[in-house]
Amino acid sequence: GQWWDYVTSNVTTKIRFLSYNMSNIDIFGEKPRYVEHISDIMRIRLLKEYGGTYIDSDVIALRSLDPLRHYNHTQGVGIVGGGLSNGVIIAKKTSKFLNIWLEEYKTYAKDDKIKNIWGYYSVTRPRQLLKTYPELVRIERDTLVRPVVREYTKLETRKKVWKYSYSMHVWRRLTYIPKKPEDIKLISNQSL
Repeated sequence: GQWWDYVTSNVTTKIRFLSYNMSNIDIFGEKPRYVEHISDIMRIRLLKEYGGTYIDSDVIALRSLDPLRHYNHTQGVGIVGGGLSNGVIIAKKTSKFLNIWLEEYKTYAKDDKIKNIWGYYSVTRPRQLLKTYPELVRIERDTLVRPVVREYTKLETRKKVWKYSYSMHVWRRLTYIPKKPEDIKLISNQSL
């Protein structure tokens, strides 16, 4: 689409195109319960293989992520006190956290005690793992995928987003999505 064309025309670093037959993807022998779980597992597998940056399609980069690339693994916090956001993941293929996180998927769909499997492996479990392995992840608490949607209307939040944030998660189902690159400026008035 238009945004992909914009990225491929304007990004000066190497972009690698990968093709997968999505119908053959499993999570350690289990069929994914939701299509989003395919993306969850694939982003970890691809980052382990190639390293790099994963960005959700509804995340807008506001400034260069280069200062975060020298860490082995960087992620942001979604809702404070909630999960670790997987909307932006910057990781080297040597990230130990990716290995630990991927191992957790071996229990996917096998443990009936997990009530909310929707976000358990993608955001809840990584946050729990972070408590055990805090040295393995550089956490950007307020600057990577924030603010959360309910904070968009606060004046102080609006000022901070444009001044300090590397990116913002616009939550395509809940907020205005720019139609073309020059409309990004409108977010501050329509979504923030």
